[in-house]
Amino acid sequence: MPEEDAFAVFATLMREYKFRGLFRRSMADLPLRLYQFDKLFAQTFPELHAHFQDLMVPVSSFASQWFLCCGLTCVCVCV
Repeated sequence: MPEEDAFAVFATLMREYKFRGLFRRSMADLPLRLYQFDKLFAQTFPELHAHFQDLMVPVSSFASQWFLCCGLTCVCVCV
């Protein structure tokens, strides 16, 4: 992906999808995003969500890193 396109995607995520709050020092939007993800996860995968609850595995234990990295860990950088 060209650099200009990548920046446009990043800017859209920050502006349109309100991801900017995830990257402030206070991470003010993280609790809201985790709450939203938890509800969506429960609706989409109710059995898996119930299983995680039975094991006392909160969504925040794995989803917070997903939100903070925004998929950056899977970006291939060719040198």
